Amino acid sequence: MILTIEIAQKIIAKQEKEFDSHSFIQTYQTDFEFDYLQDLFACIKSKNVIQDCHSKIGRFLRQHEQELNIKGDVKEPSSNIHGNKTNCEKWIKI
Repeated sequence: MILTIEIAQKIIAKQEKEFDSHSFIQTYQTDFEFDYLQDLFACIKSKNVIQDCHSKIGRFLRQHEQELNIKGDVKEPSSNIHGNKTNCEKWIKI
C-alpha cells in the first residue's frame, strides 16, 4: 500500500470526531489522488478492483488504530463512491 501512517493522519485530521471509512476514502481520493490511484492500480488484477482496494484501506485503518488514535466503533450504512448504501466501519477519534 502507498497509504502511510503520515498520510492517514493528515486525512483523519480533516475528519469529524466520528467518521466512516467512506469519508476517509473520499478524502484520500481528493487530497492524495496520485497515492490513491497507485493503491487502486495495485489491485488491478482483482475482479473487484475498487472494492478490494477500499477493503485494504479499511484493514489498514484497523491495523493502525493505535498509531492513528482512532477506534473502530460499529459498521453502519453509508453511501459509497457509487452512491449505494453499504455497511462500513465507523471510526471515533480518541
